[in-house]
Amino acid sequence: MTKSFYNSANYMKDFQCLGDTCEDTCCQGWYVDIDKKTFVKYKRIPDKKLKRRLHMHIRRNKMKTSFSDYATIKFPKGGFCPFLNTEKLCSIQLELGPTYLSRTCATYPRQYNMVFDRHELTGACSCPEVARLVLLNRDGIRITEERELLPADPVIDNLLDDPDLEPSFEYIRHFVLDVLQHRTISIEDRLLVLGSFFADFSYEKLSRIKKRIKDYRDILDRDAVAELVAELPIEPDVQFAYFRQTIETHVQSYVSNQRYLELVDLCRQGWETHDRFTTAYHSYYRPFMIEHEYMMENYLVNHVLSQLFPIAGIEKGKEPFNEWMLMVLHYTTAKYHLIALSASQQGLTPDLVVRMMQSYARTYEHDISYFSNEIKHLQEDGLTTLPFMSILLKNE
Repeated sequence: MTKSFYNSANYMKDFQCLGDTCEDTCCQGWYVDIDKKTFVKYKRIPDKKLKRRLHMHIRRNKMKTSFSDYATIKFPKGGFCPFLNTEKLCSIQLELGPTYLSRTCATYPRQYNMVFDRHELTGACSCPEVARLVLLNRDGIRITEERELLPADPVIDNLLDDPDLEPSFEYIRHFVLDVLQHRTISIEDRLLVLGSFFADFSYEKLSRIKKRIKDYRDILDRDAVAELVAELPIEPDVQFAYFRQTIETHVQSYVSNQRYLELVDLCRQGWETHDRFTTAYHSYYRPFMIEHEYMMENYLVNHVLSQLFPIAGIEKGKEPFNEWMLMVLHYTTAKYHLIALSASQQGLTPDLVVRMMQSYARTYEHDISYFSNEIKHLQEDGLTTLPFMSILLKNE
């Protein structure tokens, strides 16, 4: 561990793992990468019985080339890590000590990014305690400078190192965060402002970014957002049909997380019919969000920070508008669950929203292919447009 300056989401200073008192387990429902250094250590363990267990459940990633995902823990049917004991504790750590944990297991739910020359720390909402710290923060999320011990070799989730992007990074990030935290307009309109901003934005136009940001800040300052989004369509029946089909298909084919499945059973009562879903939106979801919209704002802000939106995508050659659509799908899919859940529960509470959002994050954000596949399907149907994203976003 080394002591150094780094940037951190402000809630992370309050994070402490709950251990075996946590209501969920870190060790189910996702792929756990094993870095090469840890894999080699496992090969050299003298305990033959434990070595056989490790060999049985850990597989080399033959098609991978990076250091961090050199191998993968093979989860059995049911989705639990094979090294989890009956008390929901890691047998590798108990038998070999914390130095034998992979870098992923040692750092989760912490997410480390390298932003040019500085580490940046956020947390994953798939962890119940992080979800509480993120979603219940009424004052909002911000980045602060810290100086504490950092792992000597942390897993880097996202890396920014293109010097051509560095001058524009802070301008773009500050603008995106300012829009998402602009509480005089709805979350949906905030996202549509960003969608309009990124609709014809490309890497080649980064040199003109200051002018473009100024133009859109003027729209916010003049309270002209309603005019900007006025012509965008609202089709609740199309929205309802899209999400009911895509979510049910995914749940029935791929999902094994019991905590999430229990909540989906409640959600099904809400998406049984379009009329019931619409009633739930107006009677329960919208009244709750008038007082608690900061919860979904914080979810989106955390997404921007943890994913280095949209610059990390630009550095990989992705279009910013596509990165924006991915963020919209993250938000709208979660929103659909919450509206449906509010129907069965005849309302929402902050604790219920945290529980749903944490289970949702475990299921969808740990599935690296779900949202990218949805974007591909929309592209095939010619629906990767601002108007269709408006249909997915707006209920009124």
